[in-house]
Amino acid sequence: MKVKIHFLILICFLSLFSCAEQKETPKIGSKNVIQPLLTEDFNEYLQANKDALILNVALPSQVLGYGFIENSYFLDFYDDSFQVSINQLDKNKVYFIYDIGGKQASEAATIFEEEGFSRVYYLNDGVASWRKAGLPLKKYEGEMADFMEFYNEGKLVKLK
Repeated sequence: MKVKIHFLILICFLSLFSCAEQKETPKIGSKNVIQPLLTEDFNEYLQANKDALILNVALPSQVLGYGFIENSYFLDFYDDSFQVSINQLDKNKVYFIYDIGGKQASEAATIFEEEGFSRVYYLNDGVASWRKAGLPLKKYEGEMADFMEFYNEGKLVKLK
């Protein structure tokens, strides 16, 4: 009798954990994904997909003052030419978008989706969470004049 009770308890225990909500993460490269990611997942996805384009959509002063994720490009979310600029990008490419706190990245991802992009991931809590997690950020080392020239033309600026 004790064996049956223990067995039933074990079955109940195992079924409880097997029904627990599983974290589902989309596969890199899968179609039709506009997905917010937490810092750990964002970093993992970046590492797994080196061909993706990483976009920083923070304010210029934030990019220059706060730092950026390596291999990022800057595109000013608040610039009038933002929508025109993203429409010049390859809609089949994978994009990782971030800003300082997550708000602009979320709004930018929505615009990407409206414009027909299908594989867009954005850093839910922004690069502030990246920094808090101890992940590396780079400081802009290029010439301010170069940055401003590209910025004023509404082009992608390679952050270096």
